[in-house]
Amino acid sequence: MASRFFRMQHINFNGKIIDSNTPIFTTKNRAFRYGDALFESIRMLDGRLPFLAYHYERLQRGMNVLGVDIPTHFSIIFFKNEIKKLTRGNDNFRIRLTLYRSDGGLYTPENNTPIFLIEAKQITDNQFTVNEKGLNIGIYADFKLPLSPLANLKTSNSLPYILAAQFCQKNNYDDCLMLNQAGRIAETFKANVFFVKNNVIYTPSLDEGCISGVMRKVVMNILQEMKKEVIETQISHEKLSEFDAIFITNATRGVQWISRIFEVKNYEKILVNEIVEQLNSLSHPTSQKHRV
Repeated sequence: MASRFFRMQHINFNGKIIDSNTPIFTTKNRAFRYGDALFESIRMLDGRLPFLAYHYERLQRGMNVLGVDIPTHFSIIFFKNEIKKLTRGNDNFRIRLTLYRSDGGLYTPENNTPIFLIEAKQITDNQFTVNEKGLNIGIYADFKLPLSPLANLKTSNSLPYILAAQFCQKNNYDDCLMLNQAGRIAETFKANVFFVKNNVIYTPSLDEGCISGVMRKVVMNILQEMKKEVIETQISHEKLSEFDAIFITNATRGVQWISRIFEVKNYEKILVNEIVEQLNSLSHPTSQKHRV
């Protein structure tokens, strides 16, 4: 109990374990002033971090795009150790790893040195589970996602997703499809999205303005190993009624199926159970694939 209390009350701030109530930011903080930050939401299962390599790959790619220096000691193993320094033990957590540029400067930074912050929230499940009730989602069209390589990064510039989340809250939706500037489907406010038609799986391509999701990549690999045809393409919201099934993916929830979008139709629960079974197989201790 004492160990669990410690974890809940502490954070890892740039390699130091400190009380979570300790002030760590000033008004010069660039994440606060400009959203000059990247973050990763990571699932820990019984102390394991099965897809950490993919998270680090995306974090490294984001640092390169933003021109943040990558210290020589940064690596998958380094962040694994820093996460476990905070979580201890072999429990289940939702981890948030935030990395931002050091203080100073206006739009032009004074330096490009990164600072990282790791937070951990205890959860109960030690595996990914399928939602028993299908999600009921809407379509958010007030703000369109930009068609830009920056859209693929997981940054702290999250206003479109906040507005979409408020839209869902107001309308009692579990989630909502978000459109890009061309009016096509990009993703939902909290996940990547996949569509099934005649046993072929379609998903918006990365140049459609969606985040390059870790679970998106994992699930695409699983589908290919299942010998399923996966097509990254442009998807019009006007053709939603043509699909047999829709599911969404993100790193902490895994895979969830959608039953309704507005009043379009009732979608079937296709492939989701099988995908989650394979996902848990990859995350199991006996599986060496994707282990870190």
